[in-house]
Formats: sequence, C-alpha cells, structure tokens
Amino acid sequence: MVLAGRAAALEREGKDVLVVAYNHTLLNYLRDTAVRFGCDSRRVTWLTFHSWCKRVMTESGRSGEYDALFHGYSDQDEDAREAILATAIPALVEQTLRNSIAAVARYDAVLVDEAQDMLPEWWAALRQIVKPRGEMILVADVAQDVYDRRTRWTERAMTGAGFTGKWVDLDYSYRMPTRLTELARRFAETYLPESDSPLPKAPAQQELDVDVSRLRWIQVSPATLPEACADAIADMVVESRSDGTDWTLAFADVVFLCDRIADGRKVSRLLRERGIKIAGTYADDERERTRQKRHFFKGDARVKGTTIHSFKGWEGRSLVLGIHAADSDRAKSLVYSGMTRLKAHPRGSYLTVVCAAPELAAFGAQWPERERRP
Repeated sequence: MVLAGRAAALEREGKDVLVVAYNHTLLNYLRDTAVRFGCDSRRVTWLTFHSWCKRVMTESGRSGEYDALFHGYSDQDEDAREAILATAIPALVEQTLRNSIAAVARYDAVLVDEAQDMLPEWWAALRQIVKPRGEMILVADVAQDVYDRRTRWTERAMTGAGFTGKWVDLDYSYRMPTRLTELARRFAETYLPESDSPLPKAPAQQELDVDVSRLRWIQVSPATLPEACADAIADMVVESRSDGTDWTLAFADVVFLCDRIADGRKVSRLLRERGIKIAGTYADDERERTRQKRHFFKGDARVKGTTIHSFKGWEGRSLVLGIHAADSDRAKSLVYSGMTRLKAHPRGSYLTVVCAAPELAAFGAQWPERERRP
C-alpha cells in the first residue's frame, strides 16, 4: 500500500517511475492499488525483475545473448532454471549496464516490492538505472521468504546496497481480522522462529471492532486434499447464503490458493465437473502459465485459482487455502504467506485452510472452527 501510494505521488509530479516485483500477478494488484491513489498507471512502468532484464538487453541490442542463456533449457530442470534466473541473467545485465548504460531507460524512482524474493545482486543492477538525485524504495517481509533468500540480505549486503541503519518497520496489520492476526503471529512464533521480521499486531482501534470473520481449519490426508478443497469452495458460498446474515458470497468472491500446481489442476477439474467456473494459473506449459498470470485479476466473474507464490502481496475477503506440505522452513513460510492474504471486511471475511501436513495439525486445533477428515 505504501509503495503504490508513493508510485502515485511520484507520477503526479511528472516523474519517471519503475515498479518492480518478482511475479506478474502482484504487478496487476499494485497497478490497481496505485490507481486508487489517483495514479495514471499508463505513465508508470510495471515490470517483473526478469522482464526488466530482458528489456535492458533488448534496448542495448544484445537480446541474442539473453536468449542464448536459455539454449537447451528444459522447463523440468529446476536447478538449471534457478541458476539462470538467480545468477546468469543478473550478471549479464549488470555487465551490459556498465558498457551500454546510455542506451537503457533510466528512472527518477525505482520501487521494489516483496524484496525478500530477490537477491542483493539484483538490487545492485537496478541501482544503475536510477537518475542522479533519484530515489529507491525496498519493501520486504522476511517472514514470507518462500525462496530461502533472506540469509543473503545480511547487514553487510544492506550496507553494500546503499542502506545504513535499521529498516523502517510497519508493526501493525490493518488488513487482517483481529483473530487471524493473533493466529498468524502465533504461527510465526512457533514455526518461523528464525525470522527477524516484525510480526503482525492488531492496532488498538481495531481490537474494539466486531471481528466478523469465519476461520475454519480442516485436517485431511494428502489423497483427499483436492476433493476437500473443492468442497470447501462450494460450502463457503452455500453457507454464506444460509447463515441468516447479509454476508452473502458469490463464487466470483472466492480465491483458491495452493502450494502445488498439481493440486490446483485437480481442484480446477473437480470444480468444473460440478459446474463451477474457475480462472486458474495452473497450465502445464510454463509460457501459458505466465500468460494466465498476466490476465489474473480480481474483477473476473469466476472463482480465482492460483498458487500462494503468485498471490503474495494480494488480499481477498474469502479464501480457501490448500496446504500439501509443511516439512521445511520454506514450506512453512509459504503457509504463513497464504494465511495472511485474508482481508477484513465489514460484511464478513472467510478463510478455510485445508491441510494435509501432519506437522500443522496441532496448530489447526487452535482455530475457532476445526475438523479432521480421513
């Protein structure tokens, strides 16, 4: 919210602004949020880090070198993909900027969101395209470090990146319902003890409000996870229409998140078999998934389905969260990120966690509504 507001203020001053994030779906949300601050989003450049890298190579007339990095690359080789994205591309771009900076677009401000997903070397490359007397903003939450990169952001790395002193901390969560804020804090204290990120607290005035939220935890086996998620999506809408309140939901209000694309495909198929339409980002082909992410937006009239990775930074009033595994710090950070996407709403907010990870069963037992299924 701070970053989107700043982008809008700079755009109104006539500044050239670049907003950078790690995934395509988050850029859609940042753009929509900035518009609410009066921003003409067409006058701001919105790019993922690697899209910016490709643009730099194109502007420098060296796109062939960029494409050559992917020669012989297979979508199935995760180690090769990580090496290209994390190291090879940033190194090539930084070298190109040193030699061809005059050919590359430069900006009065570069604003980077979800920086815990990135590496210090990427920030070093971005620093080169800020105009003299320009500004940069870096926003991060290391409790949501789903790529195991927070250890790279050491004090020494921060100093080398041009920062001195402590981060500016935003201690209070104005998004989540009070009860979920307390549960999220408890989760982080129990399962993410190494995180040095400030944990969410409910602001004093919010504690006085009526917490109109429904929080449900369903513990299942891995084999029944997809069906239980499809059930939870349907139940969320049906129950909202029959509980005697005015909290009524439509399927278009519901977002389904999961930690594995394979589970997303299964849930999508089950929903379609029930006549429930879903706009998902679970395609087999990586290029098609990227296209789906670029067209992922809240205004779609269907259930929205994506991965927790792609929904980072977003928020929604009614979420179903499918958790397949929580057997590592990285997986637990992903669970935390998914839970904290819920937004408080005056007409009620809903979160159902369908969990197949036995490591989290004890935590689920602390939820207001909970059940265990085979």
